[in-house]
Amino acid sequence: MKKKGIIFFVIGLAVIVCLVVIGANYFNNLKPYKLSLPEINDVKKISLKFDKYQNDSTNVHTIKEIFKILNNVKKRTYKESVQEYPNDVNDLIEISFYAFEKDSSDFIHEEENLFYNNVITIYAYERNNKYYLEQSYNGIYKITEENYNDLKDIYNDINFMSCLVNQTGAYIMSESNELYDMPLGTFTTNEDEIVYYKSSYTDNGNIYTILKTYDSEVIRNFDKYFSSKYDVYQTYSVNDSTYIYVYNKLNGIDFEDLKKCSTNKVNDKVVKKIDSKTIEKLEKTNKIVMNFSNDKPETIENKKAIKEILDIISSGKQYGDAALCDGHSLELLMYNDDTLIDTIYVWRGGSRLIPKSIHSGCSYYTVSDSNLIEIIERETNYISYNLFSLTDSCEENEKIYSDEKYNYYLNCKERGNMLIKFNTKNLKMNLKYALDNNYITLEHLSAYDDMIIKEEK
Repeated sequence: MKKKGIIFFVIGLAVIVCLVVIGANYFNNLKPYKLSLPEINDVKKISLKFDKYQNDSTNVHTIKEIFKILNNVKKRTYKESVQEYPNDVNDLIEISFYAFEKDSSDFIHEEENLFYNNVITIYAYERNNKYYLEQSYNGIYKITEENYNDLKDIYNDINFMSCLVNQTGAYIMSESNELYDMPLGTFTTNEDEIVYYKSSYTDNGNIYTILKTYDSEVIRNFDKYFSSKYDVYQTYSVNDSTYIYVYNKLNGIDFEDLKKCSTNKVNDKVVKKIDSKTIEKLEKTNKIVMNFSNDKPETIENKKAIKEILDIISSGKQYGDAALCDGHSLELLMYNDDTLIDTIYVWRGGSRLIPKSIHSGCSYYTVSDSNLIEIIERETNYISYNLFSLTDSCEENEKIYSDEKYNYYLNCKERGNMLIKFNTKNLKMNLKYALDNNYITLEHLSAYDDMIIKEEK
């Protein structure tokens, strides 16, 4: 029995050795493939095509983001690509790099006055719940789902910016003028902190700028330019990092069309609505008392307005875990006759709110396409605005207003030059200009007593 066991062991070991040798020979005979990409500094444009829609970008930051993702991919494989275009795959993303190589004698490709002599295309896709990159007649490379989703996010971001450019350009155009590019050098700012920039002007003086940045100093520099050129202009915050500046003769753009550009896709499975019991209680509201930080409380008893506000509150949705712990700017005290039902905390702009009865930590509910602030401004004397410091300080306090008894000065030495933005109309202007032209009164600024110096005449 022992001899048989030894024989079987020897035979098994021999089989294993043979398989290892065969496998080694097999892989040694396989041709290794390596992902071929241009040098990042040679790339002048990238193009991403998804679901038959193509978006191009010459933005340096976007090109760097693409390369950052690809640098995380294992760039060698033994799996060959034997076709021009991937077949039987899902959610195909076509990524093309347009590069100019000085030492290359390849055919020069001209497009929109830009020249390229090297165009390289790779494909990203999903097949059988796995994700791949493929380069035609080269190799097929495994990537993670996260890598694939990052590429799709970049496509969405380019698509989003392209839409903003088209819509915003239409705001300043007429049939008789043309658009001209505004060089970034026009604005004194730190180019390294700009993720995306596009600016154009017309021959009749209209201008728009689209800016994506996470640096507040960059935003301040753009405001310095616009406020030095125009008494009144418009700004719109698309999200927490993308800003739009527009000046035209009317300054009456409502920017509603820009909401159509949003490409954010939220998984409905993580959406949470305000619970039905809270909504049922709020529906008994027949009076709303407005608590402002800088004004006396005001009351809304208009049934139509109350219904509009209740509809907005009930539409609130919570996407995942809320993380913004900034404070709310106003409170809606919801009454049934003299009985307080609940208090609604509302953040500046009206897009975030939450009933006090269910508020905890940093939680809030998002209200899409909300006109809550417009309703409040319509029914009360409340004005939704933000103040911005254009400079850190000034040498001399600025006289901004006067009445029969007093002169009023901006505490410029501590607060700097101040701009004011009216949120519902997206108007921005110098604070003195706003007071002189009755956009706002000193009473509305009462919460900023430390900013206003009052001197008797």
